[in-house]
Amino acid sequence: MKYDFETVMDRSGKDSIAVDTIPYEGATVKEGFSKIPMWVADMNFATAPTITEAIAQRIGHPAFGYFSLREEYYQAIVDWQKIRHGVEGLAKEHIGYENGVLGCVVSTLQAFCSAGDAVLLHSPTYVGFTHALENNGFRIIHSDLKRDKEGIWRMDYEDMEEKIKARLDELRVGLQADGGDLELVKIEGKVVYLRLVGHCGSCPFAMMTLKQGIEVSLREIDPEITVERVEA
Repeated sequence: MKYDFETVMDRSGKDSIAVDTIPYEGATVKEGFSKIPMWVADMNFATAPTITEAIAQRIGHPAFGYFSLREEYYQAIVDWQKIRHGVEGLAKEHIGYENGVLGCVVSTLQAFCSAGDAVLLHSPTYVGFTHALENNGFRIIHSDLKRDKEGIWRMDYEDMEEKIKARLDELRVGLQADGGDLELVKIEGKVVYLRLVGHCGSCPFAMMTLKQGIEVSLREIDPEITVERVEA
């Protein structure tokens, strides 16, 4: 399908945040300049005809009630992930419906964290993520993106590791009070390898300490962190 990237649209008066709301209160546009939203998710290109045609066909029926997702919905996601990202084995039961990215982010965090927990967020970031976290009671720990020699902003893994180490140091205080301690062996991606020593090393509840205590606490920084034990 040939897509239209050339037609100029006037979106004024169509309830568009990108056009009718921006610039926000207090912000101004210099004389001689136009306000141009640089968003990726909401660009001034026409929606693909296949989508508008499907919507028009559906609204031809006068009833709009509760709905269930059709098999084509799940298959479209499975095919996209396979073709675009090489994902194999993705099935219907692995897919959950969310009304937008922000709702998905909040639901994921609520599954792993509680209100008041800290969440690692890269900066600069999409303001929607910031508002979603703050409005749902999460504390934000910022890790600034680092600009490389080519001018590309990338994750600063050293900074992220330092923030994880700082959290581990806080947890060590409680372990040391019971005659135990932990040692950070290494961090590979989002897997943290720890060695329990002292009373913790021989404690029958060592794995519970790692998974239900330390891992849960580290997931306040990043919900995808997992902790693995390294034997002494």
